[in-house]
Amino acid sequence: MKQKSQQVFLDFHHVPKNSPRRKQEGVYHSEIFGAPGKRVQIVLLDTRYFRTPFGREKPYVPNTDPGATVLGEMQWRWLEQQLRQPAELRVIASSIQVVSEHHGAEKWMNFPNERTRLYNLLKSTKAAGVVFLSGDRHFADLSMMDAGIGYPIYDLTSSGLTQGFDKWRPLPANPHRVAGMSFDDHFGLIAIDWNKPDPMISLQIRDVAGEIRINQKIPLSVLQFGTIP
Repeated sequence: MKQKSQQVFLDFHHVPKNSPRRKQEGVYHSEIFGAPGKRVQIVLLDTRYFRTPFGREKPYVPNTDPGATVLGEMQWRWLEQQLRQPAELRVIASSIQVVSEHHGAEKWMNFPNERTRLYNLLKSTKAAGVVFLSGDRHFADLSMMDAGIGYPIYDLTSSGLTQGFDKWRPLPANPHRVAGMSFDDHFGLIAIDWNKPDPMISLQIRDVAGEIRINQKIPLSVLQFGTIP
């Protein structure tokens, strides 16, 4: 029922009936905000519409079939076009974690060839300033890795807004974890200070009272090619 589900999704978000998004397959979308020098590109991926089915129930295992896909060829071509658009900061939203590798739930590493393709695409398009947002884990996570593209890849996971675990529990293994929050409802926030000579990006997790529980500050210069040789 993915075609019907897509229209329900677009109705819920008040997308106009004449929008091109009503005619495409999948709910992926992109927008750029701000003037040159302060442009923020928001890229919303659809990681389920075209995804190859899992071969078994949880815990999921990596699928190394070269024909397996997360985004599907149409969305891959679209993503390449978006990453070639000029922008200073690129926020790529993925419903599943990009960096975290070791848990048995949905994640990009269930399709390792696809994650490698994603990283290679960032490198080949020279798309600097990328930060990933993800969810689906019922706790907060901030992960970072050297993906071999020339600057560190951060993945801020926020979930859930109303379905976080209400009792403390140990965080699952994640060697790439920078910070985590294992319980409480929460939300993610990105703050950008363009007034600094080197603009500062703050990746935050806040609880229901608005209190900051995680705050990783990253100068925009760090998210440029050459930061990691």
